Amino acid sequence: MFVGRTTEQKQLEEIYAGSKSNLVILYGREGIGKSALIAEFIRGLRAYYYLAREATEREQLLIMEEEIRVNYPGVFKTDDLVKTDYYDFFKSVLSVSEKQQEKQVVVIDEFHYAAKNTSGFAASIAKILGDVEQFGNVMFLLCTSSVEWVENDMVKHLGLTARLISGFIKMKELSFMELGEWFPKLSVEECISINAAVGGVPKYLIQWNEKQSVQDNIKRLFLSPTAPFFHEAELILKYELRELSAYNAILNALAQGKYKLNDIYERTNFSRAKISVYLKNLIQMDLVEKVFSMDSKSHANVQKGLYRIKDNFLNFWYRFVFPNQSMISMGRKEWVYEECIQQAFPDYLGESFNQLCTEYLKLLVRYKRTLAEYTSFGSWNGKDVRLDMIAQSADGKYLIGACIWQDSKVDAALLEHYFMLADQTRLRTEEIYFFSKSGFTEDAAADCREKKNVKLVDLKDL
Repeated sequence: MFVGRTTEQKQLEEIYAGSKSNLVILYGREGIGKSALIAEFIRGLRAYYYLAREATEREQLLIMEEEIRVNYPGVFKTDDLVKTDYYDFFKSVLSVSEKQQEKQVVVIDEFHYAAKNTSGFAASIAKILGDVEQFGNVMFLLCTSSVEWVENDMVKHLGLTARLISGFIKMKELSFMELGEWFPKLSVEECISINAAVGGVPKYLIQWNEKQSVQDNIKRLFLSPTAPFFHEAELILKYELRELSAYNAILNALAQGKYKLNDIYERTNFSRAKISVYLKNLIQMDLVEKVFSMDSKSHANVQKGLYRIKDNFLNFWYRFVFPNQSMISMGRKEWVYEECIQQAFPDYLGESFNQLCTEYLKLLVRYKRTLAEYTSFGSWNGKDVRLDMIAQSADGKYLIGACIWQDSKVDAALLEHYFMLADQTRLRTEEIYFFSKSGFTEDAAADCREKKNVKLVDLKDL
């Protein structure tokens, strides 16, 4: 299923439409949907696709040629022996076009396996791109699931060829709106539950059965030794990182609410310097984020940055699976769900609800439906006051939001409590948004009806 990715697809199409040859890097974690995007992009184009393996240079070339012969009949004019290097291979593939007007596309997926083993891979691409007279315009689309490698080591392996890169496209999880497109028959509340459990990773969404309940899906996907996701989180980390035991300790601490550096130190007994290095690596991979309270530079009553797991799948896995693997292995999935997940899940869903509300608010700003144009978004983590949502405009105006996930309707007394918290921040508040899972009582709605700067939003609105 191909859903969303309109921004990434437009980027690729615009680069392709240019009048010059191109080198583009497309990357994102394994399972994020790169292959689906590539297939959609190259449909109808003169394109060649190859998935690189972790192999020697000779073996890589052998496999490349064998696959091209099978998948693209007629590309090679003769039954030559394997090409001696990457340049000879690309030359054989591309020269058949004989100065066609149409730009050709060469896609090398998981290209880090080829680039790390020889400098000839990058040099051959540079040589092809520099010889327009012979090959015409060519677009090389190099893709990889190794986010850490792209952002830390790739330039070293590409050398001078890195200067030819026309664009970087980093694929991230599907937005909540795109997740809703994936499951058009499900309610907003059900989509919030899916987002909270597996996030917006297509690899995981494919395995979610919309005909089953959230409870049954969680049991099937997570809570048995043979479940598809029982070991998945550790496989994600092993793909990029060493010292899995250390990362397990840090992520488990974060999942259990240890958000401060000192809290992680007390839980793991690692040095603060070591923890900082590991957190930096996880942040680069988009798995963890450091959250600062809005306007922290000018207010003394806010806490320093807090760390939290950004990836919903990892957050769920380390919150509910990792601590209970012994019981799951013993076949106690019913007990694990009822005693460890079911009771905590409503509060956990509140975090996913906050993500949806923030995305909704950003859309309102984009389409100029707010009283000011807000450019930065965050939360307020004060020593005495915590607010779910803060947005700030360039001229110092603020929007304050509260995301209330509870089974009962929000009444006037609770709204008044949030008004009091907003006053305590002493911010220049332009407007206030209240988001509620269960709606608002009539007295709460009546109190806010005359206030033009106060908006009430429920699941129907979302």
